[in-house]
Amino acid sequence: MATRKHDLRSDSRGLFRKRIGYFAHTKNQPRFNFGKDKDAAEYRYAILRQLYQENERLMYRRSRTLGYQLPRGWWPQPLEHAREIASGKLEVELPCIPSESPEDYVQRIRQYKSDFPSLRVAPFDESFYFEGIRILESHESKYIDSLYGNMKTEGVVETDKKVPSHIIPGTLHEALDAYIEHIEQDGAKVTEKQLVGSQRKRICLAKNLKRHEDCSLTNLDPDRVQKLIAFWSNRPPAEQVKRISRRYAKHHIDELVRFFKWLDFSGRFDWYLPRGFDRISKRIATLTEDHQKSRLIVKDVYTPKQGHALFDNFAAELPEQGRRDDLVEQRGSEYISREIPLRCLFPRAKD
Repeated sequence: MATRKHDLRSDSRGLFRKRIGYFAHTKNQPRFNFGKDKDAAEYRYAILRQLYQENERLMYRRSRTLGYQLPRGWWPQPLEHAREIASGKLEVELPCIPSESPEDYVQRIRQYKSDFPSLRVAPFDESFYFEGIRILESHESKYIDSLYGNMKTEGVVETDKKVPSHIIPGTLHEALDAYIEHIEQDGAKVTEKQLVGSQRKRICLAKNLKRHEDCSLTNLDPDRVQKLIAFWSNRPPAEQVKRISRRYAKHHIDELVRFFKWLDFSGRFDWYLPRGFDRISKRIATLTEDHQKSRLIVKDVYTPKQGHALFDNFAAELPEQGRRDDLVEQRGSEYISREIPLRCLFPRAKD
């Protein structure tokens, strides 16, 4: 059954408590105590709602695989972790099973992270966990060498292509879709469902990044990362007509950098920023049309000496207006401004 979605409110003691989901095999709902801090309570409440949805999806998938309906509701392990999160523990530990090998323990943690991406899962025994990683990396390296050797022999890949150190599941477009989903869920909102304008703009930019050809995250190596950034730095044409502006290119480069950093931080994909990422040039190309000179309007101007000479000649032709001294005193007045061009009264020098 669906989780309740009304607002989180405090009780008479100031505690934020909420019932989320159902116990398996029953119609009873577990109640979670989120404490008295409203901001922290809302953050944990959102995680638990997401966790319960992932729990329901996993139950549905396993029911289809097994061919019969499993009981709906919290599974024991996710429920235990949900209570830890509600109490303020944002990183949960997955305990070891007796007689479990290190590599099996690592695989179980990876599968648990895949089933519940909203959780931050840490190993119960780090030395045991890293021993399993070392064993799996050794197996993976041998498998990749053998696989790429056969692919080069059959002409599937180029013979000079570098063999990757490990295989990363997922593709570039799948990662972009997950990134857009992340913005929609965690971006700043005006209301509960409406994103602010800047976040909607980020989604548009992220969708534009799918203009790049899709590739495996395994092949998203430093050279390809540099090519993706250089594509926007060189200001590609928009709709095959005119090349994009510097500002438009900068927006895409900034969003691409944010995407790579999110991909590095996110636990949904096993991809990491290449070494020297901050040193990749992000300088935007300057085009010829950026230097188009504005047309200059050339006007005749006079030196102060020429201006005074023109003024004297004009004043000599006005006998009815009195002496020249009177005209000089009226220089700049409404009468003189109307009769004599301003460029004669306030000239600019020229060679």
